[in-house]
Amino acid sequence: MKTPPSNKKNYLLVAVLALIIGALSLGGYLWNSQVKELKNNRTLQEQRIQELENKLKDKKGAINDDGSPNWADNPLFTPTNKDVDEINNLLKELCPAPNKVTPIDLEWLQFSGSDEKDATYYNGYARVNVICSEPGKESAGGYYAILKKQSDSTWQKILSGQDVAECTEVNKLKIPHQIYRSCLNGTEIISNAN
Repeated sequence: MKTPPSNKKNYLLVAVLALIIGALSLGGYLWNSQVKELKNNRTLQEQRIQELENKLKDKKGAINDDGSPNWADNPLFTPTNKDVDEINNLLKELCPAPNKVTPIDLEWLQFSGSDEKDATYYNGYARVNVICSEPGKESAGGYYAILKKQSDSTWQKILSGQDVAECTEVNKLKIPHQIYRSCLNGTEIISNAN
């Protein structure tokens, strides 16, 4: 039995419509997934931008154009009273009894060295003068010590001496140039690159 031509056309029309509907559905699904991915990527990028802006805000103004520290209420240059107490505890260990150590205070730790370019405190590092004196004697020898804050909030001496330190040692310890501006490269004193 032969199918009337109108039925063949109907089947063909239904098949074409099914293909068109299927293609439109697939296209809509793919388009929708791309829109979702775009929105997700945009959100991630906005979060990353916000993180970077926050980091920049934390460091903004920390260093002047000439490389000297900007002291104005900057957390990188602002130690706490607990930092001072912990550093003084370490200084007592560095000058064993019966020697007496010259303690530091918060005001001293917040300001720079004599040329106002070397920080005495920067981002978890401190540069202090260790001056031990024997009981009954007024004069005392001393040396510098570079201290690093530990994860438990105590401080540890990582470098000390009276002469300029070797650059290899300064670089190995990653001492920032704000704390230790120059180092010895062979026989030449150069800028600390950290």
